[in-house]
Amino acid sequence: KKYDKVFVGNTRGVKRDCIFWCEDKKIEVDLWGRKEGAFGWAKRIQENSSIRLHGFLQNDKLPEVFRSSRIILNDHFEDMKREGFINLRTIEALFCGSAVLSDYHQELEELFGDMIVYYHDEEEFFEKLEWLETHYEEQEQKVLAKWPEIRDKFSLESRVKELIQIAEAE
Repeated sequence: KKYDKVFVGNTRGVKRDCIFWCEDKKIEVDLWGRKEGAFGWAKRIQENSSIRLHGFLQNDKLPEVFRSSRIILNDHFEDMKREGFINLRTIEALFCGSAVLSDYHQELEELFGDMIVYYHDEEEFFEKLEWLETHYEEQEQKVLAKWPEIRDKFSLESRVKELIQIAEAE
């Protein structure tokens, strides 16, 4: 794998805890997201940081980054969790067979169960990160074993079929 730990996302001016926890502990993370502007990462990451900023990533490049990464770090904005929205990066990472460490989100757990490793707070984040470091192959195999289920439930084709069924039922 080309990258060890990866995060893909923007700040929207909101602190992304897992990134700042890693920065505080000098854990290296490759981060893709808007660097410049009022809400860019460049204004939030310290100079000489362990967080390597790569800038904006086009959607068509996501699979390449995810497939060449060991652990995908993920979190959700509070408004997303409150309204029941799932960060699509999670599903995209699973589609690529990546191990995902995500903040706990009830809807995620209901959909994906143990395909994702969850944390609730900073202490648990580092516990689960360490667990993933030592059990990476086990988690990767779990994701790969369930990949056909992910493909069947969440492919564009299956989602379009579901939308058509909903539209026809109304």
